[in-house]
Amino acid sequence: MHLKDGTKMLHMQFKAHEDTKHMGVEEFLKALRQYCIPFTSKETLWNEFQAIRQTLNGRTLPIQDIANNIKQYQVQLLRISNWQCYHQLLEAMDAPLLQAVRPFINEDMEWDPLIEQCEIHDSVRRINKHSSYNSSRLHQKPRPQSKPYNNATPSSNSYSKPNHRFDRNRKPTASTA
Repeated sequence: MHLKDGTKMLHMQFKAHEDTKHMGVEEFLKALRQYCIPFTSKETLWNEFQAIRQTLNGRTLPIQDIANNIKQYQVQLLRISNWQCYHQLLEAMDAPLLQAVRPFINEDMEWDPLIEQCEIHDSVRRINKHSSYNSSRLHQKPRPQSKPYNNATPSSNSYSKPNHRFDRNRKPTASTA
């Protein structure tokens, strides 16, 4: 087993201690887990599970990501039932999606068909949102072109010399010798 830093030090102490030196890797990993994972980790995970929401920091996540998060927490916390996952999914959904999908799902459905139904409505909602955003951009009035930095008209006292060097439409003048 290749260990480094603090874990290596813990393993050396584990092997040096009279009560644990005869124990194997499995016992060491159990001890390491108790050392690394705080006692309150289950409560922290439960709070994180209950805080799952589809809209995060102003960004709406796909419902599949939310379903995956819920199932990951169920694996980590064995006390989370399928019933709790279902209700957390409903609570995590944005209101428009919940309203659209509610007539088509129930708590007796298997997880995969339930999520498929939610994905259908979520993708339709996303497509409609994207197309309405693009169509609203098409109907906006065009923005005026930016004005030059110095847009003031020359005053009668100031002298402005025309710059003919870059005028392609200017006809060459006949030079008189």
